[in-house]
Amino acid sequence: MYSGVCRVHRLELLSIEGGWDEVEPRIAQESEQLAVRNVWAAGEGFYQLGELRRLRGDPGGALAAYDRAEALGIDPQPGRALLDFAAGRAEQAWSALASALQSRHRIARARLLPTGVEIALATGRAAQADSLTEELDRIADQCASPGFEAWAAQARGMVLLSRGRPAAALESLETAARFYRSIRARHELGRVLVWQSRALEDLGHGEAAQRNVAAAEAIFRELGAAPVAVRHRAAGAPGGLTAREVEVLAAVAAGSSNRDVAAQLFISEKTVGRHLANIFVKIGVPSRTAAAAWAHDHGVARLAPNPGR
Repeated sequence: MYSGVCRVHRLELLSIEGGWDEVEPRIAQESEQLAVRNVWAAGEGFYQLGELRRLRGDPGGALAAYDRAEALGIDPQPGRALLDFAAGRAEQAWSALASALQSRHRIARARLLPTGVEIALATGRAAQADSLTEELDRIADQCASPGFEAWAAQARGMVLLSRGRPAAALESLETAARFYRSIRARHELGRVLVWQSRALEDLGHGEAAQRNVAAAEAIFRELGAAPVAVRHRAAGAPGGLTAREVEVLAAVAAGSSNRDVAAQLFISEKTVGRHLANIFVKIGVPSRTAAAAWAHDHGVARLAPNPGR
């Protein structure tokens, strides 16, 4: 039994660096064998299996693995909430995560908090996002854990970006990126690169933002991960629009208000207004309605961001 538990944990560590094609079938087999001898370790193994399947774009397989983990006594969060979030069910994801947070002790809450911050921002819960970030900061300080510190820096970067402070966000996100590079946590690094690209876009550094997106996409491609975190590619965008301007215009064309757009893209309403002003000049239109019509005519409207992505 002990060797089986060790093998599951070793596979969990290997999955951080990659090798998912090898890890997925092995962790499924090891968890199945442990299910009658050590339900806790088996449940953790099935949760990790669900995470691999979720990241690879297999929601059905992920849900089945999460269900198995839950049957063995492991609460499959934040994975299950992230499945709902990716499917556009942001409110359902928030409710599930908030419920899970209530039942966790201080250290166990840490794993849920970064996801909580992201979903809180996506659903317009700025105060809750601040509170969860502050809690994660406290836990990181108390535990002196580099991993918790990286999660806290990533959460802080997301919050700063939502407040229209891209320079400060970029600095905080780089703290997280350095840690993920040091332990070769490739998927986490890819996600941070995407967040950094959003900050770079807001700072007007379009080329640097595109380099970050390209690096993130390369990581996801090499891992065999579904590119769910990359949602603002603008190569060859019409009208000379930047990646962020495409996102803003697509959301406006879909009927979103400035406030809605800000929540979807994790930026401030002021930043949305600035992007719209630039868009009007670039595509030569005088109004929001005319810009929406232009977006439909030029195929931009179909690129509206999914709040759950």
